[in-house]
Amino acid sequence: MRNFFASAPAVFISTTLLALATIGTGAVVNSLETATANQCANHLWPADAHDVHIEWCLDNGFEVR
Repeated sequence: MRNFFASAPAVFISTTLLALATIGTGAVVNSLETATANQCANHLWPADAHDVHIEWCLDNGFEVR
């Protein structure tokens, strides 16, 4: 295993994969944040769960119109 990490190509590939995974995770989190903000702002949920969703949005700092 020590020889694997001493190899320049292995280090490059590992670093590249880590960077791509980090960027991908950031994109997913941003996408979820945007979708949640849209849902809270436009009340996109079942009518019978309205009060619970409004409370959750306000507690988590999302704008509710």
